[in-house]
Amino acid sequence: MKKVFIAGMIAVTLFSCSQPQKQQTQTAAPVDTAAAAAAAKTTEMKMLYEKNLGTLKQFITAFENKDAAARASLIADNVVWHSPAYGDMDSSGTHWKQMTQMFWDNFDSLKLKNAVFLPGVDQKTQMLDGSVRYYGEWSGIYKKNKKKADWQFYGTYDFDKDGKVVNASQYYDVGGLKNAVGMK
Repeated sequence: MKKVFIAGMIAVTLFSCSQPQKQQTQTAAPVDTAAAAAAAKTTEMKMLYEKNLGTLKQFITAFENKDAAARASLIADNVVWHSPAYGDMDSSGTHWKQMTQMFWDNFDSLKLKNAVFLPGVDQKTQMLDGSVRYYGEWSGIYKKNKKKADWQFYGTYDFDKDGKVVNASQYYDVGGLKNAVGMK
């Protein structure tokens, strides 16, 4: 009896070990093509932002150095500029150039301090769009009386496919700056 019992146990063990196991098929999670496309677009816009940020930093350096040629090379011919001065409705690139020259003629030691650069977003989708904006503090010395001034600044810049500034909006207290240095 003992032999039959042992033989039975061996048979059950062999039988259980030799049963074909059900293969577990691993199904891949469905690919969310919309999410993948959005991620790819975000990556593309981050790269475009970095490229345009480099251009804007060159633009700022050209302004600090009063380098009209370098500045002009970074601006599209059809640029639209939104002046910070109240009532100034001329948004042409020519007017922007004139106002920049006025700054250069009246101020020395122009320098941007404490700049915080940020990516811009599309107004409708709230997704990155390749534009660049920044907050910072500009400083300069008014030539006529050597009075130093510091003013808070905010600007936002859009770029064309060639990487040139095509739209610029700048914000600071123009009247306060003029009053601070005694400019008429």
